[in-house]
Amino acid sequence: MLILVYLAAISSIGTATAIPAALNPRNIDAMVADNTCRWTNCNQNCSPGFVSVARSGGARGEMMWDHTYCDRGLSRFCCPANVPQPVCTWRGHSNSGRCKPACQIGEAEVWTIKLGCKSGHQSACCKTDTPSMQAYAHCRWEGAAPNCWGSSQFEPNPVCSTPLFSQAAVKAPAGFGGADTCSKGSMTYCCRHPDFQNFLPPAFSQCFWSKDIFAGPHNPMACNADCPENHIKLAVHPRNCAKSGGYEALCCRGYKPSDLPEHQPPDVPTAPKKSEKVLQFELAVDR
Repeated sequence: MLILVYLAAISSIGTATAIPAALNPRNIDAMVADNTCRWTNCNQNCSPGFVSVARSGGARGEMMWDHTYCDRGLSRFCCPANVPQPVCTWRGHSNSGRCKPACQIGEAEVWTIKLGCKSGHQSACCKTDTPSMQAYAHCRWEGAAPNCWGSSQFEPNPVCSTPLFSQAAVKAPAGFGGADTCSKGSMTYCCRHPDFQNFLPPAFSQCFWSKDIFAGPHNPMACNADCPENHIKLAVHPRNCAKSGGYEALCCRGYKPSDLPEHQPPDVPTAPKKSEKVLQFELAVDR
């Protein structure tokens, strides 16, 4: 396979956000990629240490799945197995086809799909009372089609302008992928932290667009929307794959705040090595 990646345009995507010394890095480590739920690549099982999340209210054995952008197979929503599993379900579907996505209080949106919707979309919503949902609980998509943020110099407010959700993490044409696509500009994933406004959850940093080229059954050069191992898939969209078919994926590598230089223990100076003569003299004095 040939994997092509494209660095995203905004600066906050490519670099780790500085974290003030007032915040305990151990608390923020709960939001690193290793501790955060994520969607798998198409037709792949959960990574070691992760388990597939059940769909609350669904049929027996039904899990949180998405097959809408997969050429074959499906994508699974997986969470760390060593912590309590979040309660998740799909919301917004209507028999009329006019979907009205809206997660309930105490839930966070973790994905979107167009399936079964003539207008609007469905939202994958999970309760945020588990550690593995903390990164999602601190972010939300802002901007709506057709004219999204960045489409006009006369916009009423700047991107991520609310006091709490003030840090732009990534931009995507249709949010997670199921929202209506912006004809101008992009939707923006805005994040927050109660103790520090300009905070970006570590799991949603160092992101890039990726298209994994493969020989599909209908097109010999189709995009596969795959992310590298141990990355968070934060969005999918056709983008540059319109001609060849398939989707690109927005993949986030993340980082651990405790690994940043400002959170490393200071170097302890070592005493200079004593010569053999000095050691013999000290030994003689002790006697």
